[in-house]
Amino acid sequence: MNQAPLTLTNGGKGLLADGKLKEYVDKYIPDLSKEIEKETDPHLVTCLFRDYTFLISMYALEPSHLHLLKTGNYGLARDSIPYNLGRPAVILSKKLKYNHPWLD
Repeated sequence: MNQAPLTLTNGGKGLLADGKLKEYVDKYIPDLSKEIEKETDPHLVTCLFRDYTFLISMYALEPSHLHLLKTGNYGLARDSIPYNLGRPAVILSKKLKYNHPWLD
């Protein structure tokens, strides 16, 4: 999450600035479903749910934002998310008694 913003706190470019978030997620973010299944701390579950929904939103909207930067118009978002993000989000939403994950 710290590497994702357009501009990093040190002034450098983040993953979203150059459209590298998908590549990073696909390469470095593991499917933590098994670990998340075991988690019982409600505060940690809530924080993880928040972080996963933010990450999923960034992942889905990355191409739309890049198209906006190039053309001035929003482009299409991704129409799917990878299992390494989706599975944990579903597990977390069920732990929080939501029927399904929601995104803002």
